[in-house]
Amino acid sequence: MTPVALSVVVVVVGDNVDALMACLRAADAQLHPTDELLLPADGRIQRLTAGLVLPGRVRTVDVARAGALPPHLRAAGVAASAGNVVAVVEDHTAPAPGWRDAIVRAHAGTAHTAVGGVIAKGSPDTAAGWAAWLMDYGRYRPGVPGGPVGAVSAGNVSYKRAGLQSCEALWRDEFRETAVHAALRQSDGSLWLAPDAEVSFRTTATLGRLASEWRSYGREFAQDRARLEGGSKRWFRLLTAPLVAPLLAWRSLTLFRQLPGPKPALLVVTPALLALGAAWALGEAEGAVST
Repeated sequence: MTPVALSVVVVVVGDNVDALMACLRAADAQLHPTDELLLPADGRIQRLTAGLVLPGRVRTVDVARAGALPPHLRAAGVAASAGNVVAVVEDHTAPAPGWRDAIVRAHAGTAHTAVGGVIAKGSPDTAAGWAAWLMDYGRYRPGVPGGPVGAVSAGNVSYKRAGLQSCEALWRDEFRETAVHAALRQSDGSLWLAPDAEVSFRTTATLGRLASEWRSYGREFAQDRARLEGGSKRWFRLLTAPLVAPLLAWRSLTLFRQLPGPKPALLVVTPALLALGAAWALGEAEGAVST
């Protein structure tokens, strides 16, 4: 049997069928015959894709867990993969042309286990979409320099299989990138960013839907951080949680002002940034208490 060179796992975060199909097609179009494309699917995702004609290379990975969250889907996809390199994208981060080859080149050129890429702002140009991209992906925008970094995005990341196997206990049931990337930073010294491995972020989700997702993300982040830090900083994190929203908004607005090209008015984006920042801060507070 020919070894699998690259496994691509698509994690479904939302419920936009068009975005999911665009992501699957974009990945499928550039994969080589020795690659594979995996779609972890619980009952919700199976219902979402029922009746759709998926690209021929897609292999669905059944996830028996009811109500599986992205960490469960990510873990199932990575566990089912066979590639020497495993790449993970999300349904709203569609690979740009050349993404596959850029990942393979980057892994051949560095010993780092984790290699991330950049994330461009795609369409449509809604205030909610801009806010989500700025807060989550803006620091990974096209044009940032490559090389060793402290963080890469779960929406565009790839791993050497050998490195993942060394920390399998951390991700076998739930692949939470905060914990996995912390372990890989410790073993490799840093993560790696490949600026030519680009995906495009696209969402039509409402601000309310995004705020709900961000609250969940903030809670998961705080829980993972508490496990890494221990309980000594829990109350400090809880007390400082109200500061998170304005800090996130300020950082994103600073980036927004620096971006070239056409973009919405600042007053249009600011309320959405504050709403997502508040949702994240609430989730952090909940995670600090519940851990």
